[in-house]
Amino acid sequence: MQCDKFFEAMSKLIGDQEFEDDLDSTFQFEITKDGKTSIWTIDPANKKIVKGGVDDPTCTFAMSDDDFMKLMTKEAQAAELFMTGKLKLDGDMGEAMKFQSVMEGFDDDEVRAKLQSKL
Repeated sequence: MQCDKFFEAMSKLIGDQEFEDDLDSTFQFEITKDGKTSIWTIDPANKKIVKGGVDDPTCTFAMSDDDFMKLMTKEAQAAELFMTGKLKLDGDMGEAMKFQSVMEGFDDDEVRAKLQSKL
């Protein structure tokens, strides 16, 4: 799955990123493709990404591998995917909104180029 390559690349970069001091949420992703599910969790406070997930994530996002990649490459917006049922959310919606600030930490040209080179 493309998401696996994305998270593996992100896990090498997350230690260098700066996040908001009060961000202690964990963001779990359950990504599906061809009947298989890949689970990853982003833990910004501890600057780590966990394959297989964690016991009690703050919020869980479920979507297809294709939609996940569209979201991460900005070909689609989270609100659009959510409103059309392509993105499902379990957990605290307010905390889920903070995920955008996490991704903004990865949103500079150098980081984007490193991520794209791994995909």
